[in-house]
Amino acid sequence: MSQGITKRARMTPRVVQSSRDIIDVMAGLLHQRIHTQVNEKLVRPSDNRIIIGSNEKIKREVGWHNAIPLEQSLKDIIDYWQKAV
Repeated sequence: MSQGITKRARMTPRVVQSSRDIIDVMAGLLHQRIHTQVNEKLVRPSDNRIIIGSNEKIKREVGWHNAIPLEQSLKDIIDYWQKAV
């Protein structure tokens, strides 16, 4: 795995998932093998390699919670685009 992919992450309070993890889930849903690589010429020195977010504010202010697992959301996105194209 390339470092640029593995170090960028999506975070929920209990789980940190790299972009590579998300790509792997989508590839599995599509029954495809996907090779990725980072073009280091396009990575700026000021780019964040790790971005960690929080959903605490939306949970606190509007009572939102992540009821749909990431895998289901990705499957729904794939299903939508397969029907739309």
